[in-house]
Amino acid sequence: MRVSHRPLFPLSKRNEKATRVANGKGKNYMNMDFDGYQELANAIVAQAGLDYMDALYILRQCPDARDTMKEVRRIERFMRSAWFGMLTKADPEYLIRKMREAAVEGEHSRE
Repeated sequence: MRVSHRPLFPLSKRNEKATRVANGKGKNYMNMDFDGYQELANAIVAQAGLDYMDALYILRQCPDARDTMKEVRRIERFMRSAWFGMLTKADPEYLIRKMREAAVEGEHSRE
């Protein structure tokens, strides 16, 4: 059996589509991929914030919870890490301070 290795579209059609994308016309799949990565980065940062607030809430209720203290330190380490800096431009010290202030004031709502 002989297999054909012809392209799905003729070369001229592929070049035309590539030119449209390069000129900003048509769908730009490069930006769509980047948007997906940005959404993932935002979700990672948001989840870290929610986990941090949960841990602070638990510590407020039970100050001697060792595992929770470890979790707070682990999340703070992550927020101060280079990887966090790659995910967001937000200032980690500002975020930590604001979340701690909210925890002290009792502003915790995960519902």
